[in-house]
Amino acid sequence: MKKVKIAISLIMSSLMSLPTYAFWGSSNSDLEELKFSMVQGIQSNEYKAAKIMSDYVNDNTDGKLTIRLYSDAQLGDDLETMEQMTAGALDLGYVNYGRYNVFMPELTLLQYPYVFKDFAHIQRFSETAYFQEKKQEILNKYKWRQLSLAYGGARNTTTTVKEINSVEDFKSLKIRTPKAKGNMAYVSELGASPTPMAFSEVYLALKTNAVDGQENPLSIIDSAKFYEVQKNLTLTKHITIGMNIVVSDISWNRIPEDYRDIVKKGAELAAQYVTDAYIRDEKNLITKFENAGMKVSKPDLSEFAEAFVPLKTSYKDKGEEYQKVVDAVNESS
Repeated sequence: MKKVKIAISLIMSSLMSLPTYAFWGSSNSDLEELKFSMVQGIQSNEYKAAKIMSDYVNDNTDGKLTIRLYSDAQLGDDLETMEQMTAGALDLGYVNYGRYNVFMPELTLLQYPYVFKDFAHIQRFSETAYFQEKKQEILNKYKWRQLSLAYGGARNTTTTVKEINSVEDFKSLKIRTPKAKGNMAYVSELGASPTPMAFSEVYLALKTNAVDGQENPLSIIDSAKFYEVQKNLTLTKHITIGMNIVVSDISWNRIPEDYRDIVKKGAELAAQYVTDAYIRDEKNLITKFENAGMKVSKPDLSEFAEAFVPLKTSYKDKGEEYQKVVDAVNESS
């Protein structure tokens, strides 16, 4: 986290020390193309949603403002996307609620397991006075303007050999996670070993048994074809994902004013599409996975949730700013 903060600080210092025209050629030039970066592939719900946004903006500006999509982390991973938006070097991206904590540690709770009951809980939390203040702080400090909120699915666990039906079954397993505190805590608190790696490396790692399993929403398990190299799916539903479509505020201020409502509306349409797609997938994909030969388990989740009570207790004991997050989550439950 220190490295990320230092990188952000250096970027912002460099930006402030140079005139605007050093980057944009002119201080008042309007953008004609927006770059939208994502780690997901072209078969993902996120990419398809971004395409809807792109088409909407193109059609409603008569092609005068376009959005170019960059999938598969072509322009960097999710944290690099956030850094580039802060610098104004990238225009649009998806930001998972669980990633804000890298820059604002008091928000770490948002990516912990079994915090949000469902997407409706996240929506209510996003409207609390607490998060509205944080939203403004995020904009002021890091230039991330939230255009819309989408559901990104609930994360579930797959394994190659060992079937998981209880907390005890996690012991000694190596589970791939993103390099995110909540995901790593999910694995380590259950007695397994978290193994962070880039998303692009996961399929091969599963295929070669470099790791024993991974955790992702059903839609990602499908689009990344993890079901081809995993035997077991356990519906742990440990992290409910909320994600924003975010525009760099530096870019936002260079979008012609007449087009800003169009861009926001496009982001809202994209968020609705991706939300509906994840909900639909959660209803339909289990049958597909079973037909592909996966064994699907539905364990008692109360045992899993209980394992994280000490972690949550220690979180709120860190101080007033941390307690405020707990209060907002409880208030919106």
